[in-house]
Amino acid sequence: MSNYNKYRHEKEDRKSITASYSLHFPRPPELKTPEVIKMNKLEKEDGFTLVEMLIVLMIISVLLLIIVPNMSKNNEIASGKGCEATIKLLQAQVHAYKLEKEDLPASLEVLTNSEYVDNITCPNGAMVNYDPTTGNVTPPSQTTTE
Repeated sequence: MSNYNKYRHEKEDRKSITASYSLHFPRPPELKTPEVIKMNKLEKEDGFTLVEMLIVLMIISVLLLIIVPNMSKNNEIASGKGCEATIKLLQAQVHAYKLEKEDLPASLEVLTNSEYVDNITCPNGAMVNYDPTTGNVTPPSQTTTE
């Protein structure tokens, strides 16, 4: 048998195998409708899988769990520093009032009426304590007892 005949014989065998396979499992016709074309394009596009999105959401939630408590602590610290600054300002204005009027103010409201200060409360809304006999301004939690 020549090489050509051998090749032709193998080719016919492949055709018969393919033909018998296609009889059992027919190939669906190629549909080129707009919907099929659109679906083929969607399959080829790169994107994120559901698992990847869930992992990203989990990482973000863990970071938020770490950051949010620290932010609330920082707000408390800032509020305390703001109250300290308000007390120092009020103490300085009491001293300025004493230098100008040669007497201590009867209350902190006198400072606001005389336009020495605009506000006599801490940033958190707590009222500061004032002792008119000594002229000391103290934080809301402390009181002067002499």
